[in-house]
Amino acid sequence: MIEKLKNLPESVLGFTIHHRITKSDFKKLIMPEVSQGIEKNPKLDFLYMIDNETDTSFSVWFEDAIRKVQNVCSWNKTAFITDCEGMIKPVSNFQKFMKGDFKIFKKSEEQEAIAWLQTP
Repeated sequence: MIEKLKNLPESVLGFTIHHRITKSDFKKLIMPEVSQGIEKNPKLDFLYMIDNETDTSFSVWFEDAIRKVQNVCSWNKTAFITDCEGMIKPVSNFQKFMKGDFKIFKKSEEQEAIAWLQTP
């Protein structure tokens, strides 16, 4: 399941990823938000909060999904928030192909992640 995070700065799109998600979930839930977001701000920053119980197989297709997002918009920064040790390495691998700056934060550092996304 994917939930859009609320109360973020206008230039930041944020999502919580819970349990098992699919490419279809990403396409139906995140891509429309990206399309709406770029109408307001052509250069977005992203925040992904990954639940500890997320199925780690998502990393297999998530790289492809991120590439699709890169084709429709540009961004400065992406923050991943997770306390799940099993997710840190797969998420770190995304840095190889992602545009812009990239950083992983612990859940206790959520406010720091949002502040980091807002700095030039």
